[in-house]
Amino acid sequence: MLDLKLLRDNPDLVQQKLNSRNGSYDIAPIVALDRDRRELEQQRSALQARSNEVGKLVGQKMKSGSKPDDAEILALKEEGNQVKAKLAELEPREKEMIEAIETLILQLPNLPSDVTPVGKDETENVAVPFLGG
Repeated sequence: MLDLKLLRDNPDLVQQKLNSRNGSYDIAPIVALDRDRRELEQQRSALQARSNEVGKLVGQKMKSGSKPDDAEILALKEEGNQVKAKLAELEPREKEMIEAIETLILQLPNLPSDVTPVGKDETENVAVPFLGG
């Protein structure tokens, strides 16, 4: 399986090597899906940080003497619930994206070595004896 980081960091090189295999491989959908997943991951991380912050604020206010039914506490709890609801929406979408990326990557062949000769078909391939042990 190709490394997603390699696809992300060197898409032109990967596409060029795949093109040399004389197939019709397109990595653009994988790169786009990965970009979208990373943006979603950033959103999720920001929401989780806010959720933690709200929980901490509620705890601090309760320790300082605020009552559970104070307007400020109720507003913070409502915000926390909204953040958790958004997180509950994002997490399955992120998981679906990860699965889709893996499925697409598994359809790609390995990249040929730099020393592999490029030919149109097997008649142009050069047989190279294996010298390894």
